[in-house]
Amino acid sequence: MKKFCKILILSFFAMNLGLKANAVQNYINVPTSEVLKKDVVFIKEATLVSPGKGRSVTTTPSVNVGLGWGMEASFGVPVSIKFEDGKTTEKISIDAKKVFYIGSDTNRLTIGGAVAPSINMPVCPDMYIYSHATKVFPKTRTSFSVGGYMTGENHFVNSGGAILALDQGIIGNKVKGQVEWTSGYNNKSHFGVGLKYKPKDDFSIAAAMIIPMKETDNIKFQLTFSKFFYPKTEEKL
Repeated sequence: MKKFCKILILSFFAMNLGLKANAVQNYINVPTSEVLKKDVVFIKEATLVSPGKGRSVTTTPSVNVGLGWGMEASFGVPVSIKFEDGKTTEKISIDAKKVFYIGSDTNRLTIGGAVAPSINMPVCPDMYIYSHATKVFPKTRTSFSVGGYMTGENHFVNSGGAILALDQGIIGNKVKGQVEWTSGYNNKSHFGVGLKYKPKDDFSIAAAMIIPMKETDNIKFQLTFSKFFYPKTEEKL
């Protein structure tokens, strides 16, 4: 618990002090078709709690940066702690994606992937690749994605499934509802539902409940804080 508290405190100060320090922009866990403009940075702190059998918490401080040309990359450090024995698992997560606009910016094709090598365990890195098509409906503030993915937990990609994800504006751009589903029977397959609140243009809070497809896994709860930093010479987009 002491380790967990230290991580949260350090992440909080990093966000509020504006340090340019994973995960690319997501619905809940599925990456979206939104991509940062060049040199725009955002820091994210995601905490995932599993209160059931084998209770654990995973906290992931991360930083994203816009590379230009519809590309975005991120670097994070997921740290998992089991409550029963205090065992800690630490990894490095490196993510990247590329967004293609088809005809207009409301029709998008996103491809990307991630690799997560362990820091304290001699195992093969986790691997993840995906692709999805997204349709954006500006009038209703709706974004819908459909696609597929492949993943490997401490293994080269060896399992996969389909992706369905929905982002719906409820109160302008301030409050959004989010739903996602990934099929399969692996560490990435789940059903998630959540809310995202954006009190400021450069700050957002998201809360979600995640129901794994694997019967052996527990329902999880996720809380995410995101802080954006824009170059002084550019307008906020």
